[in-house]
Amino acid sequence: MSDPNKPYEPQPYPKMVYKDRATYRLVSDEAEHQEATDEGYVDFNDLPEDNPDGLETRSDDWLRGELLRLAAEVIKSRPREELIYGIRFQYQQAEKARLEEEAKAKAEEAFKTEEGDGEPAVDDEDGAVIYGSSEHPDAILIGETYFASAAIVGEAFTRSGLRLDAWNELPPSDRNALIQQTIDQLAEANPNEVLHLLGEDAVTEAPAETNANTAPEVVEEQGEEGAPVEAETEEATEAQEDAVEVVEAVEGEGDVIAALRAELTALGVPWHHKNNEATLRGKLAEAKAA
Repeated sequence: MSDPNKPYEPQPYPKMVYKDRATYRLVSDEAEHQEATDEGYVDFNDLPEDNPDGLETRSDDWLRGELLRLAAEVIKSRPREELIYGIRFQYQQAEKARLEEEAKAKAEEAFKTEEGDGEPAVDDEDGAVIYGSSEHPDAILIGETYFASAAIVGEAFTRSGLRLDAWNELPPSDRNALIQQTIDQLAEANPNEVLHLLGEDAVTEAPAETNANTAPEVVEEQGEEGAPVEAETEEATEAQEDAVEVVEAVEGEGDVIAALRAELTALGVPWHHKNNEATLRGKLAEAKAA
């Protein structure tokens, strides 16, 4: 029995030691107190004051469990209609993503089937592939200059304002239409501006078949006196005869422009659909003079 005449003196043990405000331990003697100290337990008053709730001293597992518990409480408090809406929304988002993936895969398969390996593609500076057109030649005539189709495709892609994946996923017919629209716009622009826009590196040579058909093939034959005599080949003669027949047939219908185009085509002379009658006649005169 304690002496009532002596003042109360607190005993060192047993006492509580704390790792945080929710984790504590009872120690009975100095040995247990030292062991608890080694494990990170301290007196309650020694807990950090800048962290009154002790959350920063909690373990990751405890924090995750507490967050899940609070989330469950929030979900329990929501109306049934909101829970149904949330679940349905998640299902719809997942289904939407699945359908987009399927559509993308089908578009790529259709592109491979329709275009095959012959469709030109352009590599931009970052190495990404820009799909081109299978309906346009490798060298495209704009004004009096031939430009590489890759440069035209790149300009059409830039003018479209589409992202790379959206451009490549376009139906081939739509992509061809955008490329043709760009060609028409460039044909109406100043030739110097077109050259500056596309760059001098985009200038290319005319197609070989165009060079071959620009003028009738001429061979030199030795006459009896040894003088060279120019003679047209049978193919050139037949081409001219076919051109005359086409012109006569079309002129009978009163379409002079179409007749001039047909004659130029038969002679292998390139023309543009925006050339007027005077320009076409000039080209035809130059071809016949050559």
